[in-house]
Amino acid sequence: MNKALEETNQKLEDVNNTLDGKVLSTASNGKTKTLSPSHDLQLEFVECYDEGHDVVVVLKITNTTDKEIGLNWGGGKGYDNLGNTYEFDYNFFTIGGEQVSPSGVGIPSDIPLKTLIRLKDVNAEATSIKKIEINTYQYKGFEVRNIPITRGQETGQNISSGSDASDATSVLSPTRQLKLEYKDNLIEGSNNVLINFLMTNTQSEETYLNWGGGRAWDDQGNMYEFGGDEFTVGGKAVGPTGVPVPGEIPVKCEILLKGVSKNAKIIKLIKFDTYQFKGFEIKNIPVNWEGK
Repeated sequence: MNKALEETNQKLEDVNNTLDGKVLSTASNGKTKTLSPSHDLQLEFVECYDEGHDVVVVLKITNTTDKEIGLNWGGGKGYDNLGNTYEFDYNFFTIGGEQVSPSGVGIPSDIPLKTLIRLKDVNAEATSIKKIEINTYQYKGFEVRNIPITRGQETGQNISSGSDASDATSVLSPTRQLKLEYKDNLIEGSNNVLINFLMTNTQSEETYLNWGGGRAWDDQGNMYEFGGDEFTVGGKAVGPTGVPVPGEIPVKCEILLKGVSKNAKIIKLIKFDTYQFKGFEIKNIPVNWEGK
């Protein structure tokens, strides 16, 4: 009975929204609905998936007028099916690759623009986002409702060649936007290990990375911390000020582990975070001490 009442109330709310001049549309999955407070802006749901501990909602927004429309940030919230609330700011809301910040972003006429919302640290047991609310300075009341979360697909993991996949070197990226590929490692000095890998920004737009911390563990149980100066992208240290990662170009990356035990045969795990993305991993890196 409660479910029937909820569905009836939702239908009445949808009718009232339409009468108020808002635009309601239903996605191809038959469940997800988008609501725009203005006929000038059409909102369309594309997909929703997990990236590490985060959930990314992909939409398209289209300016249906013949003039550019500017949008400035006004606030955002999301609610999962378990009753948790997730607030997000303009750092995690982009249209056409640009943040909808207080200074705003322009939406050209008649061009569908990819729109991304990132909800941070979503409960792993959540199966859907019940509602997302988005406000701008110009328009209040954008909504996306009943969003199923696709989990565990295309996480960016790839395993290098090896006879046993469980022991092979592997990489994991928390975002589909950045693909990692392990290359090799070298011994520098008496007991420093330099790990080489490639990072590719799969989007056409440039992205930026700022340092968030890093640790590594060897097969002897030793732990090594490394900072932004020991992690370089394109030859530049990923410190607090950050580095740009160009679109669609593989960029050489290096991590330097200092003071590694000469008894270590394998670096079992390297974990590093950036301000933007948490949860990069490289596992099972064999260390060759021969000749040292």
